[in-house]
Amino acid sequence: MRQQGWGRRLSMFVLCLALGMTVSRPASATVDLTGIWVIATDLVGTFEATLTQTGSMLGWEPGGFTGTVDSTTGAFSLTGASYPGGVLPNGVPYGPSPPTAITGIPSADGATFDGTYVTWIIKVTPPVDFTHFPWFGFALPIHGVHSAPLLLSAARVHLGTARDRVIVDGSIDETAVKAGFTSVTVITGSPTASRSWSVSCSPRRARTRRCVDGSGHLTIFLFRRHPETNWRLRVVARQLSFGGPVGGPVGLTLTDGAGQVWKDEISTCTLASFSLLRCR
Repeated sequence: MRQQGWGRRLSMFVLCLALGMTVSRPASATVDLTGIWVIATDLVGTFEATLTQTGSMLGWEPGGFTGTVDSTTGAFSLTGASYPGGVLPNGVPYGPSPPTAITGIPSADGATFDGTYVTWIIKVTPPVDFTHFPWFGFALPIHGVHSAPLLLSAARVHLGTARDRVIVDGSIDETAVKAGFTSVTVITGSPTASRSWSVSCSPRRARTRRCVDGSGHLTIFLFRRHPETNWRLRVVARQLSFGGPVGGPVGLTLTDGAGQVWKDEISTCTLASFSLLRCR
């Protein structure tokens, strides 16, 4: 009887664990890698790749790579085509190579990723891969930068009579940075909390730049990390005097010196406390 009782308890524990795991599993992808990426490699320089994500499925062109992406972390794994077989100079035939492969893990803001591209070469001198001879796997580090013109990654809205402010982080295309900015609009879920400013930018340096409005209420910080072509962006708007509750989405509209308008917003926002709204 004691063994039967223990068996029933064990069965219930396993059932509860399974149910708990089912409930806690994300229902949909929280990472979206869809878009055009600039891929940098030490061996072949830079090139563009188009990633298309549908749920947990991911495609990469050129090359016809397909695979999966982890909906929570964004880690992805792709396989491509194999190289055809042939005949070695000594007359020995060989079969096709294993599939080419790409793996990577994006940054927390989804603006970049670091990964590895695995290709195959013919190699008959030591060291050799006896399992796949004469094919020899060659792993090439790669770094990807999302080339979306303006990509926001996070925002914070602070409420308080003396310190109402919005802080927005993201990345922006180098084209806009070169042209400079003439106006900025910070948008929140409350129309009365949206504000616009005319801004002027400091002369461009190699990796940093700053733009401000005349009153000192808004500052744009720009920073470029080599070898990325996109610039990191932080917009800080102060003394906004919201005068009431503020909700999402939070967004930016930037106009550059060439008259080009750049827009993006973050719609997933959570009220972290009475005076703090977080958006990611």
